[in-house]
Amino acid sequence: MAKVRITTNQSAINALVTNPRSPVYQQAARIGVTCATVAKIKVGVDTGRLRQSIQDELIPRPPKLTVRVSAPVNYAKVHHEGHGVIRPRRKKVLAWKEGGKTVFAKRVGPVAGNPFLVDAVEEVTGKRVRRTG
Repeated sequence: MAKVRITTNQSAINALVTNPRSPVYQQAARIGVTCATVAKIKVGVDTGRLRQSIQDELIPRPPKLTVRVSAPVNYAKVHHEGHGVIRPRRKKVLAWKEGGKTVFAKRVGPVAGNPFLVDAVEEVTGKRVRRTG
């Protein structure tokens, strides 16, 4: 049986993922910007704060280069994932202000999510997103 020896130049691989001028880094940056733009199109808009918070970030950790697209506002996860039925714990009804008026309800929901981040990544990359956590 024939033997094959493969030698990799690890420093060259590290340079591809850490040097902003390398084609690998530039392509990852383009993918991140495109994903963030598509997510901004797909997100639901009320005040625009969630849309404005969507950002992309390149994280070089040789030999990997990761692109993170996120929306770091406190209600982004609920908007993205949705929620089940919400019922009052201590009182008989829920109450909140909406348009200058107080609204009362015995329960709210369930509300379906709008997975704008996952949809954007899948649309841009053509790959299924594997959810963690």
